[in-house]
Amino acid sequence: MYMQLSALAPVYVPVIVAADSAEAHIIDDIASEVHDMIAEYDSEMLSEAEQAASLEHDEDLPEYDLPAAVGAALDKEQQLRDALHAPPSPPKGDTSGRRRH
Repeated sequence: MYMQLSALAPVYVPVIVAADSAEAHIIDDIASEVHDMIAEYDSEMLSEAEQAASLEHDEDLPEYDLPAAVGAALDKEQQLRDALHAPPSPPKGDTSGRRRH
């Protein structure tokens, strides 16, 4: 669908709500409520971010009481992750990837 602008089109005049109308008061109330909710949410997020930033070391993190079986499973999982295969690094003298003249 292709539309063209017309120089003969009527001028758009926005509808302005009178400042003392009931509709204007409803709009102001809604805008005020939304502003308050956003400000409260931003304050909560800032507080959580500051709290997270203050945790500098792992020992500052909260401790959780886990059953021994869960702790053992987590330890085993970490052992398995540590033993995952990693591609070998190329030897230091390897020139196979260098450009030849």
